[in-house]
Amino acid sequence: MKLVTAEGCHLIDDSGKKYVDFTSGGIFAGTLGAHSPILRDALNTDIQCCYGAYDNHYAERYKDMLREWTGFEAVALFSTGSEATEAAWRACRTYTQRYGVWGGMPDPDTVGESEPENPYDAMHGWTLGAQIMAGKLSWGMAFEGLSQGTFMAREDACSMMILEPYHGPSAQWYDGKLIEHVKGNIKEFPDIYVCFDEIQAGFGRTGKKFGYEWYHGIKPDLITVGKAMGGGYPLAALLGPKELIQQPEANLHSTHSGHPVMCSVGIAVLDQMQKQGLVEQSYRKGMLLAELLKDCGVRHHAGRGLLAGLEFKNAKQASKVVKLCRDRGLLVVDTGRKWVKLGPPLIIDDDLLSEGVEILKLAIGRVIVEEGEKDG
Repeated sequence: MKLVTAEGCHLIDDSGKKYVDFTSGGIFAGTLGAHSPILRDALNTDIQCCYGAYDNHYAERYKDMLREWTGFEAVALFSTGSEATEAAWRACRTYTQRYGVWGGMPDPDTVGESEPENPYDAMHGWTLGAQIMAGKLSWGMAFEGLSQGTFMAREDACSMMILEPYHGPSAQWYDGKLIEHVKGNIKEFPDIYVCFDEIQAGFGRTGKKFGYEWYHGIKPDLITVGKAMGGGYPLAALLGPKELIQQPEANLHSTHSGHPVMCSVGIAVLDQMQKQGLVEQSYRKGMLLAELLKDCGVRHHAGRGLLAGLEFKNAKQASKVVKLCRDRGLLVVDTGRKWVKLGPPLIIDDDLLSEGVEILKLAIGRVIVEEGEKDG
C-alpha cells in the first residue's frame, strides 16, 4: 500500500482505494486529520527567514501559547520526540550533576511473571539515550553502578525518573499498585526530577490535555511532547521549570529548534484545538468509542479518550485482523504483538467513528470464525 493523497480522516492509495484512518497518520500525529487546509495555510505563511537557529516571532509566539496552555514555566523546542526526551535527561543531569536515570516501566501483561519477556517495556524514542531511559539498553554497560532500567540502589547518582502515562503498545493504563510505587519514589526522593513522556498521550489524545492528569496526586516537573502538537509535521518540545530549561550549560537546542515554519504549524494546531474544543471532544468521542467496542469479540480492550487497545489471542491473530481491516478500507495500528491500537484524528465525527468500528467488528468476527473452523 502506497498512500498518495488524503483528506480529513481518509487516506487514499495509488490504486485509488480510500481508507478510514484510525491511526492519525501512522502513530497518532495527525491531530487535525490529513491535508488540513488550516495547516496548509500555516505552511504557506509569508515567512521571510527560514532559520530556526535565531530568535523569531513565530517561535516566541508559540512558546507563549504553550506556556499559557500547559501551565509550565519554560519551553525548549525540537523536531522529534527523541530529541525532547534526550533533552529532558540532559537538562536534569546538567543541573544536578547526577548522571543516572530511572525508567523502564513494565509491560502490564507480564507483571507477576517470574521471568517476563518484556520486564522493561517503555518507549521514549530510538536514540541511545532514549533507549536507555526506556530500560531497553543498560546504562550500566557503559557506566557501572548507574541505571539498569529499574530504580537504582544508588539514588544519589540519579537526576530524573521518566515514564509514559500508559503502556505504549497496548494502551493499558498502569494499575493503582504500580502508580502508588511511583508516588512512593517521588516522595522518598524529592531531589530527583519527574518527567512524563507525553509524546503519544499529550495534546488531547486521552480526553485530557495530558495523560498524567488521569493520575491523582502526580504533577511532573517536566513533560516531553511531540506528534500531535505538530499535526503530522516534525515538532516536539520539552516543558518544565526555568531552572532546568533555561540553563545555558544544558544547550537545549538543535539546528531546527524553533523553526518558524514548524512553529507556524504548531500555532495553528493549538489554536484549532482550543477553538474546536478538541480535548473535550476527545473525551466525549472516547466514551462513544468505548461503547461501540463493547462485545466486539476481543479478549479485552483498554484506553481512554480517542485511544484504544484491543487484545487478541496472540500476535498472529492481531495481524490478521489488521490486514483484513486494511482490505476492507480501515487503517489500524499493528503493534507486532497481541494488541491492535486505535487512534483516529481528534476531528473525526461520530458517524465515521461508528463506520470504522463496524468495519473492525466485521474483521474481528471473520478472523474468529476462520480460526474456529480450522480448530474444528
